[in-house]
Parts: sequence; C-alpha cells; structure tokens
Amino acid sequence: MDTLRFVRLLALCACLWTTCTRGSASVCCEGDLLLLLDSSGSVSSYEFSLLLHFLSELLRPFRLGRGHVRVGLVQVGAEPRLEFGFDAYDSQDALQEALRSTKQLHGDADTEAALRLVQSLLRPQAPPTLLLWLTDGAESGEVDGPMAALRGRGVTVLVVSTGNGNYQLLRRVVTPPIETHLHFVDVDDISIITEDLREAIIGVMSAVQSRTPSVSFRTPPERFGPVSVTVSDCSAAGLRVSWSPVEPEQVQQYRVEYGQIPSGPLRTLTRPSHQSSALLTGLQSDREYLITVSALHSSGQQRAMSVRVCTSVG
Repeated sequence: MDTLRFVRLLALCACLWTTCTRGSASVCCEGDLLLLLDSSGSVSSYEFSLLLHFLSELLRPFRLGRGHVRVGLVQVGAEPRLEFGFDAYDSQDALQEALRSTKQLHGDADTEAALRLVQSLLRPQAPPTLLLWLTDGAESGEVDGPMAALRGRGVTVLVVSTGNGNYQLLRRVVTPPIETHLHFVDVDDISIITEDLREAIIGVMSAVQSRTPSVSFRTPPERFGPVSVTVSDCSAAGLRVSWSPVEPEQVQQYRVEYGQIPSGPLRTLTRPSHQSSALLTGLQSDREYLITVSALHSSGQQRAMSVRVCTSVG
C-alpha cells in the first residue's frame, strides 16, 4: 500500500470508529433498502473500508424502522451471509455501529447464491423495495436471471461499480433510468455520488402506486429537474403525464420513457424544454407501468424522476 492510501485509510478508520455527531436523521420516506455488498477477496481491505464509509454517509439522513426506511445487508463471498435483516435496526446509532462492525468475508464472489438469499428476504405486499448492489465488477455466476426475477417482483435495482465491470451486464440488470440508477466510479472518489444516489433512492420510495384517475408524485427539489409529476386519465386509450417546473433556460429537452412492469417494450418520447406534458398511448388496461421523466441539460447532466401507475380496468 502506498503512503497516500495508508494516510487515507488512517483517516477513514478514525471516522468509522468515532461516534459521528454531524447532522441528524431528517429524510422521511418509506421503503425497504437491501444492500448487496461485494465482500470477496477481489476487494482490498482498504476498498472495503471505503465502501462501508460510503454506506454510512449514504444512509445517515434516513429515519429508520417500520413506517420509514428498513435497511438490510447481504455480503457477497464464497458463501453469502446475511449481515443483518430489515427489522434489525430502527435507529441511526445502531445501524452505524453495525456498519462499523461489519467484517469482510474474502474468498470468491458467488453473486448468484447471494441473489437467491436476497429473494428469500423479500416480503409480500411490501412498500417500495430497492436493491443496491455494490460490486468491483469481478462477480461470478449467472446474475441476469435472478436479477430479472427480482425486478419481476417489483424490486428496483441500483448498481454502483467500482471496477472494470461488464457495462452491458450491469446495464441489463438495473431498473431504468440508467442515468441515475447505474454508477461507475473509482472507489477513492465514491463520495461524489452520495447525494445523487440518495436522491434516486428517495425518488423511488416517494413514487406511490395508485389506481385512482389522477395522482401526483413529488420528490425533494433537484436542480434543473422534475420535482412534481402528475398522471391523469389512466386508461388504455391514453395516459397524460405532466411535470414541473419547466426550465427552458437550463434544460435542452425532456425525455419520457415508459414500459409495462415487470417486462415489456420500453417506449420513449421527447419534448422540447418549454413543454410540460406528454400523452402516452398504446397502453393495456389494468396493467402497471413505470414512467420516467428526465431533464437533459446542455452540460450532459441528467435529472430524472420515476413513478409507477396502473391503468384502469377496461
């Protein structure tokens, strides 16, 4: 280990093993978040410590427990291990201590077996369930099938890759939109995605499934992106989706993607920056759809919000 990394590791350990008093739990939403953490020998001890610190900072603002956010952790190794389940911790102090106490498994990474364990942990009729997979791209085994099965059960899959992962594989397994749910980042710079990833998690948990004729969805404000999305006339003949605010000076265009859950062709519409609605057609009655509205900026940055809605019975 070079001197720079050694110094970074010492600073990280001091942060992980000292009670942190910065801020307080303030984000209020409801959902189950299951962390799938690569704990195999391909991840160095230094990198593993950085991943734990990243998770600590990512989760720190959330209110925990039933009716709020429940967090579970599965480690990926030669034999996957449930580090703690959804009902283990309902306070930030307890969760932070559990993360500090997590020991690396080492060995090979049997991701396929870990995903089977994940499936056994899901509960029926749960609030929004998210799987956050942190990998260095060195996973082994078949993951397409198990990931598709999870998405088929309504699980939203997000991925953070800190290595030279198979982009096509990871792109297939994440839940759209790819721009906010799939991150490639050097482990030394992983903190730069903390805010964006947290906003994506909040957005999914804040999206409420409904069968009413008209329903609105809101997420915490983002810079130059949709804050409110409204869906109306939810029939097979057509579905009107509207968003706000409209920011023509910062946004080049808006993109609307929609597809039937759990599987179905993904359709895409684009609208100029001054428009704030689109009519979605070709839908089936009594079906659930995932709709994503993305704001595309001249800088190349994208901000998106996804909602789930059911069409009325025909």
